[in-house]
Amino acid sequence: MLPDKLAMLARRLRGCYRATTMKTINIENALHREPFKAFLLRLDHGKDIKVEHPELVLFTPSKATAVVVEGEHVHVIDVEHVNALSY
Repeated sequence: MLPDKLAMLARRLRGCYRATTMKTINIENALHREPFKAFLLRLDHGKDIKVEHPELVLFTPSKATAVVVEGEHVHVIDVEHVNALSY
């Protein structure tokens, strides 16, 4: 029974990793766009965060968390909670 539970947990974790990786790639693509165009990150609770410049976004080494500076505010977001990216 324990191996079945471990296998199920591993499948769930792999799914989360793929989703986070895909979202991270989308954000990185928007950050490296030439010429850069400001964009919005829509979080799952409905908040929009505007990214005005590529140097205003930092990722942790795992890329699961991003720090975004928006005006005078600093947002620390879990990339998994990003639902959409729009220009």
